[in-house]
Amino acid sequence: MTEPHTLTRLLPVCLLAGLLGAQGRTWIVDANGSGDFTDLTPALAAAADHDIIRVLPGLYNGGSTNKALAILGTPGARLQVPTGFGAFQPEAIEVTGLPAGETFVLKGIEAAPLGLAVILDGAFVRLVNCLGSVHIDRVQADMLQSFRGSIPAVAATNCAQVTISASVLRGAPAVFANASTVTLVDCDVQGQAAFEHPLSGTWMAAAAADVRNGRLLVGQSRLTGGNGAMRYLGAGTFDPSAAIVLSASEATLAATSICQIAAGGAFGAATSAVAGTGTVLRDGRVGLASYSGAPPVAPTLSDRTRALSSVLARGAAPGGTFAIDLFATTGELAEIYLSLPSTPLPLPWPDTGELWVDPTAMLVLGRVAVPPSETVQITFVVPNLPSFVALPIVVQAIAGTSAGVRTSTPATTVLD
Repeated sequence: MTEPHTLTRLLPVCLLAGLLGAQGRTWIVDANGSGDFTDLTPALAAAADHDIIRVLPGLYNGGSTNKALAILGTPGARLQVPTGFGAFQPEAIEVTGLPAGETFVLKGIEAAPLGLAVILDGAFVRLVNCLGSVHIDRVQADMLQSFRGSIPAVAATNCAQVTISASVLRGAPAVFANASTVTLVDCDVQGQAAFEHPLSGTWMAAAAADVRNGRLLVGQSRLTGGNGAMRYLGAGTFDPSAAIVLSASEATLAATSICQIAAGGAFGAATSAVAGTGTVLRDGRVGLASYSGAPPVAPTLSDRTRALSSVLARGAAPGGTFAIDLFATTGELAEIYLSLPSTPLPLPWPDTGELWVDPTAMLVLGRVAVPPSETVQITFVVPNLPSFVALPIVVQAIAGTSAGVRTSTPATTVLD
């Protein structure tokens, strides 16, 4: 087995100093009473822009905010979705109207199990009209219910830049995006299976990601559509779902066989891995698994393949080691960059993609020829400074040959 090429860097403090913005107060939420609050709801109300809310182990209620905050959970920190008929705010976390140039971070939070709860609407995380950057990192949200139809783990409407990293999401669909741009990197995402219940009714299989009038970028993730099912109250079956369903939308799938996009199965009609209307740009190495002989990409979509690269970024606490994996094609030349989040900037050359790093303040981490392993690893030490806590970092590469270059899918991680 060919080993990945590895570069090690010590990132100078002076290079990162220009990346830092204002950082506010840190609030502690502890159900045992040793912090500033015993629940997250009053902490959201008290916090100001650029504050950090650190959530200790326990079960908490959430709330709604329009502030640029960083919510950092420690292992065992769980949020519950309000349940019952007519729940006033059926989301654990709702972010609305985040202004352009601001950032909201949710990291290290787990959804409390739903059990037999009755939830008619909502989502674990709902994002609405956010012109700024929203980053969801290492979140586990299983919204699959045994009694009622499930709800999305993440739902975004009119949001400019939503990045989800290293998260496990389940729901119906697991990720819903309407007029939004969503990036999934190093995630495991699954839609609800179809089922029928004599009391709660019939529920159709759902996609892992349902994107309408928007964009989806997937890097090194696994997306699985919900399975079909047998009918118990009548003849026939319920069909499975595609992993990705597009409606007048675009999907970019990168970069190697680590990325797996699979339709549901078990029962029902032949189903493509990606279905709907719009365009698909994918690397030919990405695994696409349809069900029962359907084409991997539905013929209603414009489907194009080309070499694509992707990056994974694993952040660390200040003083720790930050690790980056670049996945590209053997023989390509690649340059890897780092910056704070920035509005995606289309490059002026055809079919070269867009920069998600800030071209005015990005750091060049390395230049390398991609080896036979198709993987390059870069590590560096994060300066041990309190001001680096909760800092969202975007990593992206440009890779290619003399025949052409293209930006990779971006990866965002949060230092903590």
